[in-house]
Amino acid sequence: MKRNDGFSLIELLVVVTITAVLASLGFAAMRNRDGGHRAALAVLSSLRERRAAAERLNPIDKQTSLQTFTAPPISIDFTNADSTRPINAEATTLEPPAAGATAGTWNFSYEGEPIQLPRGWRVATDASDLNGIPVMANAPLTASIAYDHEGKIPAAWLPNPTPAPGFIESPVPAIYITDGKEARAIACHPTGLIELWTYSPQEGWKGDHGRAGA
Repeated sequence: MKRNDGFSLIELLVVVTITAVLASLGFAAMRNRDGGHRAALAVLSSLRERRAAAERLNPIDKQTSLQTFTAPPISIDFTNADSTRPINAEATTLEPPAAGATAGTWNFSYEGEPIQLPRGWRVATDASDLNGIPVMANAPLTASIAYDHEGKIPAAWLPNPTPAPGFIESPVPAIYITDGKEARAIACHPTGLIELWTYSPQEGWKGDHGRAGA
């Protein structure tokens, strides 16, 4: 009887099919991670631009002997595309308040393009947008952030300072972005510092330096 040491055509087709499936799954996972990274960078860039704009407008914000009113903080609202466009500080003006008010009104001048997220990714406007992905207890979801002339987040824009159960730090607002399966959270600390958290179904929330979220 003649021995056949080779592979049959069916066996080769099975191997090729399995290899193709594994490759496609790996490519999809890599593309998703890359999309999440680019989405987070886009939000981070917008937040940093807005904080820098608030600091650049510092001379306008300071009260003088001839100016008896103050300026409101500089905000960014990710539910409003125009609000995410870079601010032209030189063309932005501050109007005096109405009679009896103490804060003026900004007349913003925007330039450039609004934030662009990778296909499939979106900024969550509430918990239902996360498609079952949990909101971290110490990082409540928000879609807008504001900065004062020192680049800090005003107290009025911060959540209740009481730490969530199991935490010793006060909660900080966070911008959540998701594609429905994975998510990123950009936690905005009162000082203006930013911390990035990543969610995956396998590991849950993981922060910088391996911190775990709940």
